[in-house]
Amino acid sequence: MLTATAKTVPYTMMKIFDVSPIPNQMIAGDTQAIGVSRIFKKIGRSPHFSVSTSSLFAVCHFVAGGLGCGIVDPFTAYGARQLPIEFRPLEPRMVLHYGLLWEKRKPLPARLERFAEILATVATEIGSGAFLSHNG
Repeated sequence: MLTATAKTVPYTMMKIFDVSPIPNQMIAGDTQAIGVSRIFKKIGRSPHFSVSTSSLFAVCHFVAGGLGCGIVDPFTAYGARQLPIEFRPLEPRMVLHYGLLWEKRKPLPARLERFAEILATVATEIGSGAFLSHNG
C-alpha cells in the first residue's frame, strides 16, 4: 500500500511513510478496507477517516484538493500519478494478492492465459513501486 499526500505536505520528503503519525491526520479512504485496519491494529492505533469513499481514485482527488492524506493500492497510485500528489510506500507493509477469475470447470483459453502472464508482469512492475521515481 502507498500513502498519497499533497506535494506541499512535509511527508513527501520521506522515502517510506511510517503509518504511526497518520491517526492524528485527516485521512480520506475506504473505511471498510480490512487491510488498512490491520495496518493500524499492528501499531495499536485507530485511524480517523475524515472522508470515507469506496473509490480510491476519489481518495487521490481529495488529497490533491488538500484533504490530508490517503492510503491507496499501487494500481490506483499508478493511475493517479499525474495528479499533484506524491506517493510513498507505507510501513508497516501490507501484501496484496490478486487473482484471475474464469468460468468454473473450463480450461483457461490460451489467449486468456497469455493475458494473465502479461497482467502478472505489469502487476509486478507496478507493485514494485518503480513508477514512484517518475511521480509528478
